[in-house]
Amino acid sequence: AVIDHYGWSAADETALRGVANRIMALDDRPIRAHAVDLLLDPTPGRTPADWAALAPGARVLAGPAFALIGPAWRTARADPPAGDRAGVVVALGRSDSGALADALATAVAAGGAPVHLVGPDVSPARLLGDSEIAIGAGGSSALERACLGVPTVMAVIADNQTDLAAGLAAAGAAVVCPPDPAAIAAAAKALLADPAARAAMSTCAAALVDGRGAARVAAAMLGADDLLVRPADAADARDLWLWRNYPDARAASRNSDPVAFEDHKGWFARALADPARLILIGEVGGELVGMVRFDVSGESAEVSIALAPERRGRNLGGKLLRMGLARAQARIFTATVRADNDASQRLFAGAGFHQTSADGPWLHYRKDAAP
Repeated sequence: AVIDHYGWSAADETALRGVANRIMALDDRPIRAHAVDLLLDPTPGRTPADWAALAPGARVLAGPAFALIGPAWRTARADPPAGDRAGVVVALGRSDSGALADALATAVAAGGAPVHLVGPDVSPARLLGDSEIAIGAGGSSALERACLGVPTVMAVIADNQTDLAAGLAAAGAAVVCPPDPAAIAAAAKALLADPAARAAMSTCAAALVDGRGAARVAAAMLGADDLLVRPADAADARDLWLWRNYPDARAASRNSDPVAFEDHKGWFARALADPARLILIGEVGGELVGMVRFDVSGESAEVSIALAPERRGRNLGGKLLRMGLARAQARIFTATVRADNDASQRLFAGAGFHQTSADGPWLHYRKDAAP
């Protein structure tokens, strides 16, 4: 059971034990007691120690590494604009009646900057990704803006936004103002006039919120923190490119030439859209550790696997391969391994593959799926 409501008490949570094996609460202000197994607080600067006395025995998922960022924001982060960013997005969400947003848009536009006024029911991921700065409230949307690396002037217009806004400001990821149109417009104009400040804020914000928090929270909820396997998405392109170009990975590939990132990004986008390809990502504690890919042709699937260089030798490859095989839909699995790659040979043999043939420096393996 997942509770996301300030009105629930520890007694209410205890009562849920009759219907739920595990309970998680979402709370961003350490002022209430909880009786849960997991407590999620993505506020920047927050630590488990802040909740120790209020949520005894709970595992606390604290800080923006656990921010629940949706896939649209991760996609926009992975595909930043090719040219210069332009314009100002004003999006205050449901915490504003509209009057403040209208006043802000008018004040900023008077300075000559193009302004996009966004309503509370719009998820402006692409628009924000292309904007020079944003003006927004201090709620959870602030973490979405940070994920995109958008420099932000933040207005605190509700009490529960105070801690999050302060955390983002302390990390250099936003400028915080009171809900006064003149003060916010002045801060926005100052930021527009300072390219160095915008660049620094963008870097800090994007580093603070990487957009993978939902997967980390899901792993904690499922008790799968040792290894989580999920479908790849566009935001994984850079990690896979780095692994592909690592020297010993290139040496073990059929094509040992380095691959340019733009070429890899294009290939990866096509691979994600190809129904005959399944790419799965392995994570441990929210950090990417490896990839397993299945290229399907008829009833057969060719398997490829790669591990992050720093994660090798920790018995993760075999587990990732077995979990991937359980997800793939094929009757026959095949793999090709270099004859001098003893580690890969042991990996596939340990997962039930057997060698079927040899072709010069390459060994061919096969595994039949259980009937």
